[in-house]
Amino acid sequence: ALGAEPVPHSRAEAEALLDRFRLMLVADARSAKVRDLILRAVPKNAAAAPVQALLMQAAIDLLPPDARRLHGLRASRLARPGLTLATAGLAKTLRWALSA
Repeated sequence: ALGAEPVPHSRAEAEALLDRFRLMLVADARSAKVRDLILRAVPKNAAAAPVQALLMQAAIDLLPPDARRLHGLRASRLARPGLTLATAGLAKTLRWALSA
């Protein structure tokens, strides 16, 4: 319906398609500008800075290793358990706040 071509019909086809697409990915000045715009955004409220930093690192950790490497980003290996707990706690708080 959306005109996507080719459409994989199996997991193996999907993985092969992703491998082909991955070869076409490049990190250039445009992608660096977008990366920096997102990761270096200054929060409007100074109190939001720790939360923003937490969410940005969580987002980086969710990227596939190839994508992190391509953009010169590192996962938070040592802090990962704490980051995971803090992000889960933040998500739970946001769900509670938005459900009220």
